[in-house]
Amino acid sequence: MKEIEAMSHVPICKCGKEAVLKTAWSDDNSGRRFYGFSNYGNRFQKSCNFFRWYEPPMDPRAKVFLVGLLRKIRANDRERQNERFAWIFVVICSILVTAIWMGMK
Repeated sequence: MKEIEAMSHVPICKCGKEAVLKTAWSDDNSGRRFYGFSNYGNRFQKSCNFFRWYEPPMDPRAKVFLVGLLRKIRANDRERQNERFAWIFVVICSILVTAIWMGMK
């Protein structure tokens, strides 16, 4: 019961601000939520480095499943990005060839 009560209120960071509930997406803790500084992970703003897990570690079988799904999502994202770059390259080459061809007339 004490754990549920402890999780029902938002902890205060070391800097005095309310911590923010976030989700970890690393392979070791995929989907596990934690409290952190409101700008936790923001490279441009100094953090007070407050960190506290919100929930216990995930079941090992669920973790393996989730990590596999995340890898597929990341691979699909990389593939989509490569396709975009390829299309941009084709468009730019087409424009250049057309410009060269029109300049020769």
